[in-house]
Amino acid sequence: MRVRLLLILIFTITIFMQGCAKEAMQIEKSKLSSDELAMFQKIKKIYPDFYFSEEVFKYFKRDSDTKIKMPFLIEMIFPKKENLYFDKFISYSVCYEPDSRIIKYSFDAGTAARGEGTIVFSEDKILDIQWLCGTAGCQTYISENNKIIYPQ
Repeated sequence: MRVRLLLILIFTITIFMQGCAKEAMQIEKSKLSSDELAMFQKIKKIYPDFYFSEEVFKYFKRDSDTKIKMPFLIEMIFPKKENLYFDKFISYSVCYEPDSRIIKYSFDAGTAARGEGTIVFSEDKILDIQWLCGTAGCQTYISENNKIIYPQ
């Protein structure tokens, strides 16, 4: 079971990094599409502590054959109030790769809580792989539809 979960983690990171290594890109400030918004709303419903924004930067590549502009990375833009995101985070970031449906996020609420994670989204499952640190140390958690499957 642990080997399978480790392979899933390695696979998701590899796919995400391949998406970031594309040729020359264009960047636009934009809004989430209706399909993207529906996906993030579904994630928020299952994971209430997950934050997202409709305002984003979209990174585009051009298809070599059709020359159609396709987004390969979407970076959320979050408002900061009194130097904090959502009244508790020093930093908070979310990036989404549409081709693979992988979401990467990170947050820092100071020494008491910081971490990063990867969300893999399908129609019936949301897999969240988190690395969290607090005052007592760090731990990796894997959950499926907000039910922890590692560690058990």
